Amino acid sequence: MKKILIIRFSAIGDVALWVPVAKRALALNSNIEITILTKQHCAFMFENTERLKVIGVDLQNKYKGILGILKLAKFINNNFIFDTVIDGHDVLRSKILLKIINGRQKITFDKGRREKQLLIDGKINNALPHTAERYATSLAKAGLQIDTNFTFPAIAITKNDASVASEFIGTINKKIIIGIAPFAQHKGKIFPISKMTELIEQLISNGNAIVLFGAGKAELEVMVNWQTKFSNIYLCNNLTFAQQISVMQYCKFILSMDSANMHIAAMQGVKVFSIWGATHTSLGFAPLHQQIENCIQISQLELPCRPCSVFGNKPCLLKDTPYACLQNIKIETILNKINSD
Repeated sequence: MKKILIIRFSAIGDVALWVPVAKRALALNSNIEITILTKQHCAFMFENTERLKVIGVDLQNKYKGILGILKLAKFINNNFIFDTVIDGHDVLRSKILLKIINGRQKITFDKGRREKQLLIDGKINNALPHTAERYATSLAKAGLQIDTNFTFPAIAITKNDASVASEFIGTINKKIIIGIAPFAQHKGKIFPISKMTELIEQLISNGNAIVLFGAGKAELEVMVNWQTKFSNIYLCNNLTFAQQISVMQYCKFILSMDSANMHIAAMQGVKVFSIWGATHTSLGFAPLHQQIENCIQISQLELPCRPCSVFGNKPCLLKDTPYACLQNIKIETILNKINSD
């Protein structure tokens, strides 16, 4: 049995994209076992699957800093034996780990940094390979049979988590449930709150129930305000992330920003409508197995400064209409897209 270690930390959406890739590799290669080394709170996504293992680690405390990296590598080397080690992140921490964790074969996946910068600079305009496709290419370099015929839903949900989600859904007295994940890590990826409020009002007026997904303190305040203002709005922030993922599968569709919730909903086989601002689908982060037409964004012909960054983390330089990439998306455009589906 060939044993493979894949190192991937970073944001949960990027980590999650390894789930369908790893599972496809296992389906096509019966003689391998894959272990994912990731952050503790991401570990659940890789559980409950035969020959797929996970090592979830605390990078904020136990394995913090350069000494923590060395300590983590020592722990891995003392407790596991791997034939192949793949750096599925390509940042300083994972590069160091790749160098010092024992393994006969070592591979770094191609992040495509140069291509992405060329696209941002407007020097190329073709869509780049999807991140999941790049992950798959790194497995091909390891000698595995691999393709992109991923299976959905990708994340296995336990019976207990599914039961909790079912009980939550049972409290909703509407037949049509819409999931909305209105937040993202950076301002350049968040549809303006005032416009989202108006959009929610429109969706509620059609007799739908809305389940809101979000976790941060500031996000919760906004969502509670919406729940106070409108009827038939439900918050699932008291559920675990795994239970929230199970709730997504009861939704007619998920409306999301370019965020982890977008990726996870797509990987569970839920229809996703996504709103794009400073980032762009062509950079390789579009939701898997979804129609590109359901990615709602301002044309680059209309706004040539899109995309201005890979992650949407740079401040907008437009003085007249800051974040025009989001401000210029009309509520009617989103509603028409949803209603025409």
